[in-house]
Amino acid sequence: MHQDCFSESYRGEGTPNWASTTEHPDSFYPSDVAWRWLDGFPRPVIKAAAFNEMSTYQMVSRIKRETKVYVYAAQQNEFLYSARSNKGDAAVLGVELINEPFAGNIYSSPLRAVPRFTDGWNLQPAYDVVLAAHIRAVDPEALIFFAGVTWADVHDHAAYSGFSHTPDGNQFRDRSVLAHHYYAPPQAA
Repeated sequence: MHQDCFSESYRGEGTPNWASTTEHPDSFYPSDVAWRWLDGFPRPVIKAAAFNEMSTYQMVSRIKRETKVYVYAAQQNEFLYSARSNKGDAAVLGVELINEPFAGNIYSSPLRAVPRFTDGWNLQPAYDVVLAAHIRAVDPEALIFFAGVTWADVHDHAAYSGFSHTPDGNQFRDRSVLAHHYYAPPQAA
C-alpha cells in the first residue's frame, strides 16, 4: 500500500473515498456510502485535489479526525482479506503495511518532523494494534514489511529508527522486515 494521505481526495492513492469522506466528518458512518458502492467500485473525487497541492491537504487537522476511524477499520478489513487470500501462495513474499508513510501534521505537532518520534509514537501503535495483529491472526508465518518515515533513512535506518520492537512484538522478529528506502537527496550518500 502506498499512501501519501490515504485518499484520492487528497491526491493519495489506494484507499477508497468512503474511507475518508469529507461530507459527514462528525458521523461515524457516512450516509452516502451505500450509493457509492452500488456499482461495486468507489468513485474518485479528485476535483479539489487537482487545484491544490497535496501538502495543502496533508497539513489540515481535519484529516486526522476524518481518517482515523474510517481508515483503521478499512485497513483492518483490507489486510484480513489480503492475508486470507494470499496465505500459502508461493508467489507472495509478504505483506507491506504502509509504503513511505508520511509523518502527519508537523505543524500541529512539530515533533512529528523528527523521524524517531513519529516512528514510535505514530506508526508503531498503528502497525501493532491496527494492522499486524490482524495479519498474524490469519497467517502467523507471514513476512510483514514495515517502514518508518522516509527521511529517516540516513545510511542505516535501523540505527535511526524510532521503533522499539517489530510489528506485533519481538516474538515475530524473524518474520518482520524493515522496508528501507533511499532517496538522494535528502539522505547522505
